[in-house]
Amino acid sequence: YNPESHSLKKFVFEKDLKKIRRLDKQKLTIMFIMEDKEHNLWFGTWFNGLYQLSENRKELRHYMPNPTNPNALTSNIIHSGFQDNAGYMWFGTEFTGINILKKNKKFIIHSNNATKNNLFPHLIESIVVDNSNRVWLAASEDKRLVYFKKNNPGNIFDVNAIIKFPKNTWFFSLLSDSQGFIWIGTNKGLYQYNPETHTKKVYKYEPENYASIISNFITSLAEDHDGNIWVGTNRGLTKIDRTNNRFYRFSSEEKNPNSLSDNIIQCIYCDSNNDIWVGTRSGLNKFIPETGTFSVFKHHDKQNNSISANKINTIHEFNGSLWIGTQGGGLNQFDFDTQKFTFYNRENASLSDNIKGVTSDSHGNLWISTSKTIIKFSTLTKQHITYKKSDGLENKEFINPSIGWQELAFNTNTVYKDKKGFLYFGGMSGITYFHPDSLPQNNYKAPLIINQFLVNGKPHPIEESIVLKPNQNHITLAITSLNYIQPDKNKYAFYLEYYDSIWHYTGTKNIVEYFNVPAGKYRLHYRGSNNDDIWNDDTKPINITILPYFYQTKSFYLLISLFFLLIMLSFYAHNIYIKQKIKKQKENLRYSKSSLSTEEINTINTLLTDKLKHSNIFLEPDLYLNKLAGILNVKPNHLSQVINQVHNRNFNEFINLYRLEEAKKLLKETDLKIEAVAYDSGFNSLTTFNSFFKKEVGMTPSSYRKQYK
Repeated sequence: YNPESHSLKKFVFEKDLKKIRRLDKQKLTIMFIMEDKEHNLWFGTWFNGLYQLSENRKELRHYMPNPTNPNALTSNIIHSGFQDNAGYMWFGTEFTGINILKKNKKFIIHSNNATKNNLFPHLIESIVVDNSNRVWLAASEDKRLVYFKKNNPGNIFDVNAIIKFPKNTWFFSLLSDSQGFIWIGTNKGLYQYNPETHTKKVYKYEPENYASIISNFITSLAEDHDGNIWVGTNRGLTKIDRTNNRFYRFSSEEKNPNSLSDNIIQCIYCDSNNDIWVGTRSGLNKFIPETGTFSVFKHHDKQNNSISANKINTIHEFNGSLWIGTQGGGLNQFDFDTQKFTFYNRENASLSDNIKGVTSDSHGNLWISTSKTIIKFSTLTKQHITYKKSDGLENKEFINPSIGWQELAFNTNTVYKDKKGFLYFGGMSGITYFHPDSLPQNNYKAPLIINQFLVNGKPHPIEESIVLKPNQNHITLAITSLNYIQPDKNKYAFYLEYYDSIWHYTGTKNIVEYFNVPAGKYRLHYRGSNNDDIWNDDTKPINITILPYFYQTKSFYLLISLFFLLIMLSFYAHNIYIKQKIKKQKENLRYSKSSLSTEEINTINTLLTDKLKHSNIFLEPDLYLNKLAGILNVKPNHLSQVINQVHNRNFNEFINLYRLEEAKKLLKETDLKIEAVAYDSGFNSLTTFNSFFKKEVGMTPSSYRKQYK
């Protein structure tokens, strides 16, 4: 229907569908019609599956259930359709639930299922890409060496027919060298093949000839910067010096710690410094060319910086470090400067313990194969993304009646990176290859919802500001990322501000719990990602205040402080009182046996005060007790008793009181310097004058003078 011209145009698909045999005898019954964001039309039918009509309304695709395809539609009755904000299509079926049309087929899986002939090998042991962009595959159990061209991967070429290998030859390792030769490691020797001339050269083990390889069972191959070929076998290592046509053999010697750690070679790697690294079943070895010996690295339980396991599966250099995949110990990073290892495994990095192959891209990432997954590992952040069956990383192939169906499983060190950046991983029943920059990615930032907010295990309403009681300090938050494409890969992180120091990344666990949170103000932040690690940080934190108990408040601490201060002051005052009381008692005891009567004490005191009042004898700086007693014609001990008992002072303090009054007068009436005032008042020391003046008057002499000037 055209709303502008009010006209109808009829699309009769029945005739076209009958021509291509896509319509059963019954009429085509349309259950729903919808248009997606790319302007394709979708039609759900009754018993005839799903149709997609292209934007130009010319190309028609038909989708039906397929018993041999587990990812096909589950029903041929499609009665509803919907496209979500991420662009994924949802279809409702009759009796078989919801079907989602996913767009996350990330990897190319190549096996017999995708070839034009039945030549594809089953158990891939090694992969190389030659200068003509041909992908070579070596297989062991089905004794096959093949290649295919990148532009025509379905057409497999059997190399066995070209080279004429001996009967029952098993193929274990491949090398495409700098001169364009293909080196082929078998159980019957080493082959050098020229793919341009189709000529070959064979290297065999000769028992009495040391100018031969050390064994015919070739497990691994590598080329150094000088063009030498390093051959790993089940009986040790051989270096082929192609310039001088010389052979050098290396093997494990029981009593020689500088020999190879084991004769069965798992992998060989030449780093950027032209150093040769050899991985064995029992340790990592670095070749020392000056001595023809090896530095051996093994795991030691009591050394935290040793390699984490002794069985070495794969070696790769990247971003200034050597990365070693082990069996049972995870991934190891070797620092060339410190000669120490850092490992990442299931326990400390949620990484697999069994690393099969390692290579890299141009963005700081390692690409790692485990038994059944491929992992993208950032060497900068040490974060990783795991790709598995739900990412399209699956392949199941029927090999033969005795073996039956074979699931995808990656092999040890069966990894390769070609000149264009494509990565290849091989294993049981095929290879997986892709370019890291071309992987489809779900860029949709899925919204987050809060499923539960629990306080002490009970639901609590979420408000702009949540205030909790002191005993409500067990907090639980559960959230969900609304990404339905591989929701098992959604990740979550939490951060309780003012409590946590860092974000806590909980992986796919969407719940966080905080126990016994102290009283205070907090902000609970949360974030989530979709299946491709696209994080949504646009979330509003939850403001939480946990009130303190009374004994945790500032008021309580202030009261406690005041209480202890009062106790201390009381103790101090009581101490002074006791000291004064003891002093008084001592004085009373001191004069308890004195012969002076009260009348005599009064008489001596009158003589004393009259003398000081009517004479300036106190101005004499050398005035002392015996001298004054002589002037008054009394005994010195009687004079001291009178001063102590009547005036509660010792002799010096008593005389200084008279001198103090003279000093006050001089400070008021004269402009003498402070020092002159001190000496003119009878004090024999400026320090004594200043301290006594401040003690008795409460201020310094200069401050006292300012009051009157």
